[in-house]
Amino acid sequence: MQLHQRNKCVLGGFWLNCFSAYRMNFLAHIYLSGNDPDVLLGNFMADNIKGRDLSRFSDGVRRGIQLHRNIDHFTDTHAISGEGRKILRGSMGKYSGVVLDVFYDHFLAVSWNTHHKVPLELFIQNSYAFIEGRKDEMPEKTIYLFQHMKQHDWLGSYAAIDGIARALTGLSRRVSHGEQMAYSRDVLIDNYDELSNNFDMFFPHLVENCHSFLNHTFS
Repeated sequence: MQLHQRNKCVLGGFWLNCFSAYRMNFLAHIYLSGNDPDVLLGNFMADNIKGRDLSRFSDGVRRGIQLHRNIDHFTDTHAISGEGRKILRGSMGKYSGVVLDVFYDHFLAVSWNTHHKVPLELFIQNSYAFIEGRKDEMPEKTIYLFQHMKQHDWLGSYAAIDGIARALTGLSRRVSHGEQMAYSRDVLIDNYDELSNNFDMFFPHLVENCHSFLNHTFS
């Protein structure tokens, strides 16, 4: 689920001057970009790239944008992630998809060693450094987002339940009828094992889908 916010948006509890729509599972998107720097760049800035005409971008960046859209569509339509949203729908309502995105990043972070050989802290530092080095290629709104992300270490904060709570509590104050997200910490704790199992079932399918997508688009 994309989060639409008019005039300003706030992620991780901090203001961004922007008019756009964002997925909040940043760690998963970066991880799923693989080792191609152009794909990572395109994936990271894809929320601020509109339309189907991507001919102005290099092949790698274009594939990254397409990968981002593929991840969003796959997550929004897969039956297992649908079960995850169902767990949250009673408490989170229309924001169940946004909240599940953040919860998925939490579960990715806490199980990181099973997914990647590079330690999470180093992976995050490397990701920040890479994006910083290529921010001049990104839309202005994405640069604003990245500056706040790096300053407040959004990627690292999602490993802690309190980090999740800060992100979603801040968000709850800035979106229409989002008050229920202020209680996301309690919802996560109360449903932790069920949601963790849901992530464990879903994420391998997402990884396989992304590998297939990238192999197909690069072939």
